[in-house]
Amino acid sequence: MFIKTALLVSTLLSSFSSRYTLPRITPTITPLPSPTLILTSALTPSPTPTPVITTLNIPTYLLIAVNDYRRSQNLSEVTSEPYTCNFAKVRAGEISVSFNHDGFRSRIDSRTLPYPSYSRITENIALNSSYKAVVPGWINSPGHAANMQADTPFVCIQKYGNYYAYEGWKP
Repeated sequence: MFIKTALLVSTLLSSFSSRYTLPRITPTITPLPSPTLILTSALTPSPTPTPVITTLNIPTYLLIAVNDYRRSQNLSEVTSEPYTCNFAKVRAGEISVSFNHDGFRSRIDSRTLPYPSYSRITENIALNSSYKAVVPGWINSPGHAANMQADTPFVCIQKYGNYYAYEGWKP
């Protein structure tokens, strides 16, 4: 059947094309615009993370906490300076080996404190896994609170592991 149909179509086309002239159509190709590549991130933007307190700024956090406490007692703020910060760093390392005030007292007795001169000095020490609990712990201890209230305009708190040393100095 297919052969007969194809033969009939071929015959019809031959007789049609001999009687009629078909216009010649030249195909034209109209180029489509090229797609524009738009780069987008496959990742969903995330909010900026909250800064985390690092070892480098824990002493600053602690000094702010001490000054908050001092203001609550109507006392002037204290500031850190190199003598107290260097000594606090040394003491924090020392108390990690022997947790007591012996190194502080022995320096008083031997007159080997790292200050050019002094009229008043104080020390607080703490062992705590949370730096945020250090100053509140001192506030709740009468002796430590008295040291934070003392007239020592220069104070620094340094840490070594979970050990904290507060050194106060008044020239």
